[in-house]
Amino acid sequence: MKSVILLGSSRKHGHSHQIAEELSRYLEADSLDLLDFNIGHYDYTFRNQEDDFISLLRDITDRYQRIIFITPVYWYTMSGLMKVFFDRITDGLKVAPELGEAMKGMHMAAIAVGSDPDPIEGFFVPFRLTAPYMEMKYDGDTFVWMEEGMAISAECTRRLREFAASLQKSPKSILPSNDQP
Repeated sequence: MKSVILLGSSRKHGHSHQIAEELSRYLEADSLDLLDFNIGHYDYTFRNQEDDFISLLRDITDRYQRIIFITPVYWYTMSGLMKVFFDRITDGLKVAPELGEAMKGMHMAAIAVGSDPDPIEGFFVPFRLTAPYMEMKYDGDTFVWMEEGMAISAECTRRLREFAASLQKSPKSILPSNDQP
């Protein structure tokens, strides 16, 4: 399954970038950095159609079967860049419905990169609920952390290896716990 890592950090070569590079050592995946694209905030009148979002989403749906979102933890949630991307998925439903249709059946996974070893309760809820809403398959998530100025720890490496191994197994769909039979 061809995967793309979608990186959503405000820092070009920060911890999230390091985690994306480490994940790429264990999982064959291309990488796209949201900082490289001009993506405006969601607009109810869709005045931002000249930006890069529609072409980026088209490229993703044409070339990949799985999106792996990697975002730092900013104020207990995903980064603003990642949130804007998620908000703009609405354009794939309203402006270019063929892209929303193309997302159906794709796979999604997520990695949160924090600076504290304690995961944020509920952090992955937007990812887990977006997947079934878009009729995508949720392949899971993991939380890793890096201390400022430190290399990737052995524990983070272990978590990334396990996560990559779980993604390489036969595709599965994980539903939010309240949706499981």
